[in-house]
Amino acid sequence: MSKIKLFKLVMLFVIFWIYTFLCLKVDYKAIGPNGSSVGFSKINLYIHNLVGVNMIFYYISDWMGFIPILFAFGFAVYGFIKMISKGLKMVNPIILFLGGLYILIIITYILFEIYVINYRPILINGYLEASYPSSHIFITILVMYTSTMVFKKICKNSTINNIVKVFCYLVIIVTIIFRFISGVHWLTDIIGGILLSICYIYLYYYLINFIFKN
Repeated sequence: MSKIKLFKLVMLFVIFWIYTFLCLKVDYKAIGPNGSSVGFSKINLYIHNLVGVNMIFYYISDWMGFIPILFAFGFAVYGFIKMISKGLKMVNPIILFLGGLYILIIITYILFEIYVINYRPILINGYLEASYPSSHIFITILVMYTSTMVFKKICKNSTINNIVKVFCYLVIIVTIIFRFISGVHWLTDIIGGILLSICYIYLYYYLINFIFKN
C-alpha cells in the first residue's frame, strides 16, 4: 500500500512540473505589463479581461494571509514548548514534520522568487512581482489544510476539531475566490498554487502515515 501512495506522490509532483513546463512553452507571449510574458496567453488574457482588477479583494486577501502565519507560529511555539519541557524525542512526530514542511515552504517560495516563471498581470506599487505559482494561495491551502490534520492528532475534542476544520476550509475557499476576482494573478498562477499545495499536502500525509505505521 505504501508503494501505491509513494507512486501517487511522485505522480503529483510530475504533473505539477509538467504543468509548469507547459506554462513556459505553450502560447508564451508578452501580454503582461512592461512586456512581460506568460504561457497560455490567450486564455489568461481572456480571463483577466473578464474578471478585471479589484484591489479591495486583493487587500482583504492580503490581510487574510496573516491567518496561516498565525497558525504556523502557534504550532511552532507549541512544538518549542514541548521540546523544552520534555525533550526533542518526546515531541509528537506530526509536529516535527510540520516544522520541516514550513521550512520547505520557505525554500520553495525563495526558489520561485529567484527563478521567475512569469510576473503578475498588473504592477504592484509600480513594480513587477513574480506570480507563479500564487504563493498566497499555495501557503494558505498548505498551512490551513495541514492544520486540520494536526489538530485531529493532538486534540481529542471533536467539537474543537470540527470548528477548526470549518474555519480552515472557509479561509482556503475565501482566499482562492478573493485572489481570483482581485485580478492580481493569471489563471495559470492560481492553478499552479493549488497544484503545488496538493503536492506538499500529500507529501506530508505520506510521511506522517509512514512514520506512524513503522
